[in-house]
Amino acid sequence: MFPRIALALFVGACMSALADEPVPSGKSGIEYSTLEEALTALHAKAGVTFKEQNGWLVATDSKAIVVWFFTPPGHPAYPSMIKQQIINKPDGAYMDRAIRCQASKAICDRYFGDK
Repeated sequence: MFPRIALALFVGACMSALADEPVPSGKSGIEYSTLEEALTALHAKAGVTFKEQNGWLVATDSKAIVVWFFTPPGHPAYPSMIKQQIINKPDGAYMDRAIRCQASKAICDRYFGDK
């Protein structure tokens, strides 16, 4: 569905950062209304790196412990985005995933489940 290699690399890279700066609860979810708005904001944010992986654009914000995945033009679910982040709480850390799919419901369900 989305680049699994990027997820594996992200989790490995972030495990050492868990103790550095906890992510406040309530900060998960996608704060951008559109793919274009997200890309504009992330390109303006210092420290966010971008790369293409299997056609998807992947943006990594190491400081916030967040990885974004953007569907490429031509993908059936375009324009959609996935935000994955490590949430660090007193009882442990976990991976949170939010999806904003702007394709039809049928396409969104097919690629991302009922998110």
